[in-house]
Amino acid sequence: MKVNPCAESHASQGCDPVDAARPITVLDLMTHTSGLPGQSFPDREPYKSLADRVSRGAHVELLAQPGTRWIYSQIGYAALGRLIEVCSGKSYEEFLAERLFQPLGMKDTYFFLPPDKQGRLAVMYSLDATGKLERASLPPVATVKVPAPEGGALTTASDMARFYQMLLNKGTLNGRRILSAPAVAAMTTNQTGDLKNVEFSPGLGMGLSFGVVKDVVGTYRYQSSGTFSKGGAYRTYGWGDPVKDMSGIILFQRTNGGGDTAPEITAFSILANAAVER
Repeated sequence: MKVNPCAESHASQGCDPVDAARPITVLDLMTHTSGLPGQSFPDREPYKSLADRVSRGAHVELLAQPGTRWIYSQIGYAALGRLIEVCSGKSYEEFLAERLFQPLGMKDTYFFLPPDKQGRLAVMYSLDATGKLERASLPPVATVKVPAPEGGALTTASDMARFYQMLLNKGTLNGRRILSAPAVAAMTTNQTGDLKNVEFSPGLGMGLSFGVVKDVVGTYRYQSSGTFSKGGAYRTYGWGDPVKDMSGIILFQRTNGGGDTAPEITAFSILANAAVER
């Protein structure tokens, strides 16, 4: 792949694409350090499959050399989902249901809600220009159902809590092993070293998908060193704190107003962590 040097230096000249210094690795994709842009291509026609989506994003210029810069990349995580499909021979949603959701007892977690649970889908809201709360207008449902590995799952707070408790238990829940202890350690350990501007906070590094607190001085949510966290669409946020042996989940169902950096999420985290004396 080619790298656009202007994206790295903001230079006004010398912007001819250059070759990537090395191939992109799975670790690069999992830590958002591949150099791939966010969406990387404009939406044209509906995707036919996850393979189709990843194929469309495979011919873009990188915004940075692999491993040199943290850039949140949705297409990078879509590629990881497609890699699971290729290696397992199953669709992404089938693989997660069989290997994660069902063994954990996450009975309300799906990429595509079954008809009998459609009525439980939470309403989304937005704030208009005057600050008034109104029902949000969401994109129409696609005819062809294509899972989004970067953030397409629907779930509940209780299901998310089971997932985070499994991680705090180093891979087990209710006596059943879901992930190996070394896998959980890799997921929840900083993998980006001293790389700056990672996961939207100066005190965070990046594990495998999770932001990881590496310096409490640079954070603002009263979380312990080693806390792992992940924000999602519509102001959702979860964290696990091994030092305090606690986790927190907040699902806020609003389409605008700060994402997982929203003040309500910060206040919830601060109050929850301040209540634990450890």
